[in-house]
Amino acid sequence: MKVYVVRHGDKAEGDYFNEYFKHQDEPLSESGEAKAKMLCTYFKDISITQIYTSEYLRTKQTAKYVAELKRITPIEDRRLNEIDNGIIESLSDDEIKKRYPEFWTDFFSYSKDVRFPDGETGEEVKTWQKELFDEILKYGQDVQHKKEERKNELGQSSNSRTG
Repeated sequence: MKVYVVRHGDKAEGDYFNEYFKHQDEPLSESGEAKAKMLCTYFKDISITQIYTSEYLRTKQTAKYVAELKRITPIEDRRLNEIDNGIIESLSDDEIKKRYPEFWTDFFSYSKDVRFPDGETGEEVKTWQKELFDEILKYGQDVQHKKEERKNELGQSSNSRTG
């Protein structure tokens, strides 16, 4: 089995903050849309049985044309979403430095994994992405998605990525 990983096309500029994601959810730019259409040429003669996207608009838009060509309904999987930045996405740099100085210092030291305030760590994201890829490789077309609540190391519910 082959797995092709395609990054979403170029994003449009602007403020597209999505409260659900606690992140920007930009659509594709005109250039991104054109590049998404060009993927059809690449995948024209390649057998594809599944397409996975994150929940972000730009990933669904990127997959749209190949999905139509192959007559596949893409599967959205939260485990492909961006890292949950918690509350800092809505704060200025000065506000973050003032309210979360330890996080700010640790994050920009690039020396260890950090938890975003009310968000996730990079290791959590890697774990969920690996879990998804392991399922794809193990089950092929018959991927079974587990539904369970994730807990962070403090025992608090986190933004569950399974489902």
